[in-house]
Amino acid sequence: MSEAEMPATAPNQPAGATKSDAMDLAGLRLSHDYATTGASKKIVTRVPVGKPPRQTFIWINPDQGWHFPAAVVELKEDRSTFVVAPEMRGELEGEWQPRALVACVTRQNGYFLWPARLPGADGRLDTWSESALEIINGHAGKWIRVSANMDLSCYEAFEAVTQLSAPEWPEGGIDWMVRTAFKGHVIDSIEHPVIKRLRGEI
Repeated sequence: MSEAEMPATAPNQPAGATKSDAMDLAGLRLSHDYATTGASKKIVTRVPVGKPPRQTFIWINPDQGWHFPAAVVELKEDRSTFVVAPEMRGELEGEWQPRALVACVTRQNGYFLWPARLPGADGRLDTWSESALEIINGHAGKWIRVSANMDLSCYEAFEAVTQLSAPEWPEGGIDWMVRTAFKGHVIDSIEHPVIKRLRGEI
């Protein structure tokens, strides 16, 4: 076989290699957006309820539509939080507190609800609750870190030096966040274990 009759091979491809052995270098090259290419959509199945972690930067949603007022019972020993249905609030008078469940997210895209205390019937709040609401109303829409000042009995906010872009929020809105956070934690019956527990029945 003459040189002119020899089969052509791809550059850097050994003689005798088949077509299937050839590398598609163009297809193997990473594009500039490699970090997002082919990424699967994150599925969130849990939304914690609690105060912001002290060393974590968070973003508070400034839209009041993402603040959900609710009657809340907190079991300190269990570190668990329940919402109270309207028909059960009378049964738990003196036990539940008005809270604003405020939609927040961390820089790691961890959604959570901050249960900020709202004024009671007397319109009064302690210094911790006052400072929490001041931060929510005054620093929402920015990346901040919330820390407790034990000497002044209040929370303080520290804005991040680098304000990254605004986060994305779940399609289901605040309703989805509340449903997810309180799945199995709604006091809606006189037979609910929390009511029985507070009555000393169990």
